[in-house]
Amino acid sequence: MLLISTAQAQPFGGSAAEGTNGFGDAVYHGVMGVLVLALLVAVFWPALKRLVRAGLGR
Repeated sequence: MLLISTAQAQPFGGSAAEGTNGFGDAVYHGVMGVLVLALLVAVFWPALKRLVRAGLGR
């Protein structure tokens, strides 16, 4: 939910978000959400790996 709302708030998505095609908007926001999620995973992957290792190492 949060990812979708942040994707909708992107200023460069104006032209695509202004379309009346609901399916096109859904695809666009879905792609943006996946990109944002992938970016977050890429940024936090080292920390997540460390947490998983610490959790499994108990």
